[in-house]
Amino acid sequence: MSEEAVSMLKKQISSKNTLPLYVFHGPESYLKEHYTSLLIKTLVPEGLEAFNLDKFEGKGLDIDALRDVCESIPVMNEKRVVIVSDFNLYKDAADGKLLKLISDLPETVCLVFLFDIIEHKPDARSKIAAAVKKHGLIVEFELQKQDQLISWVKRHFGSVDKQISASECEFFVFQCGGLMQNLKTEIQKVSAYSKHTTISREDISAVVIPVLEARVFDMTNAIVAGERKKAVNSYNDIVSIDEETSTGILAMITKQIWYIYLARLVIEGKKNTSTLMEICQFRSDYQARKYMESANKRKLGWIHHALECCYQTDKTLKSNGSDRDRSLELLLANLFV
Repeated sequence: MSEEAVSMLKKQISSKNTLPLYVFHGPESYLKEHYTSLLIKTLVPEGLEAFNLDKFEGKGLDIDALRDVCESIPVMNEKRVVIVSDFNLYKDAADGKLLKLISDLPETVCLVFLFDIIEHKPDARSKIAAAVKKHGLIVEFELQKQDQLISWVKRHFGSVDKQISASECEFFVFQCGGLMQNLKTEIQKVSAYSKHTTISREDISAVVIPVLEARVFDMTNAIVAGERKKAVNSYNDIVSIDEETSTGILAMITKQIWYIYLARLVIEGKKNTSTLMEICQFRSDYQARKYMESANKRKLGWIHHALECCYQTDKTLKSNGSDRDRSLELLLANLFV
């Protein structure tokens, strides 16, 4: 439903035939901000924002004040846009005021409930959830798929007269993670750094700060390849740069070895990356290919040993008085046995 809802939202904005109510949620903050801004830009002419645009914070929201604004006639305009950020409308509407407001919203308002920090958790049995569904459009902005991100990244590099190949774009996205706001920031950094029209992998590696998952993958890949020095250096970089707990780092190592295990099973079953993508629900075939490459370097016996080492380390980390850093160092040593 998320892609269908986004498509409906695009058409409504394009035709200026917007609904009185929207709920924006999901992990992709960049798109939530983009479409909120697009609604405002489309419905509120420049210079009339002070009269026809109102923003509320969810904490301590006064429903009576919200109702007064929503029912106010727009000034020299057809619509008034009202943005409410991080208000749990499903939990905090028990008094019935918000239910009545949502059920009777005038056509002259566009009310947007924006879920950013708090999680969107509708109770399908509640009257407020039914009212939101009846009178508005719920739009979930999911993390984008690889092909969507690659097209988007290429366009943004192109906007500053830079080119990037598909393969380098895949590497860039893997290093930066799938969140578009972070990708946008890193695009600016790489574009400013590169002295050439075409972005190279060296340009990317020089200035991009890899997300934790990418750094842990590099370490895990070095372990699988038997590259002890590289693995130790990667581990030292992770613990010195990132504030993630030892337990969190172990969880990521375990997850990635588990993916390698699944990739090995796919190889044993003479299947391909598409099968691994489906099993692991990867959004990127680049990610699946990388795990397949790692799995080709080890047999099932070693992978079973690695998973057992992770399990034993997890038990140690959860015991009282354990030396957490020492436990992870021992894990690395045991993975090279």
